[in-house]
Amino acid sequence: MMFRNWCYIVQLVDRFSSADDKLGGWVLHRGLSTSTYYDLVKRSTARTWTDVSARGPVRARAMALQTWALFL
Repeated sequence: MMFRNWCYIVQLVDRFSSADDKLGGWVLHRGLSTSTYYDLVKRSTARTWTDVSARGPVRARAMALQTWALFL
């Protein structure tokens, strides 16, 4: 579960960290709850979406690799 969450978070950061398109708008456009996505990020990373996305895709990948290394 944790591996899948991180894969998804890295994809979200890739798409929304520097784009004009925002995660909240994309989620609402799909008819989903924004809190679901923000909670997923918070539970998996122990950081807010704002913090994770501001650090950018390279840092998100590094955080993911650190987490995955615990399971190897």
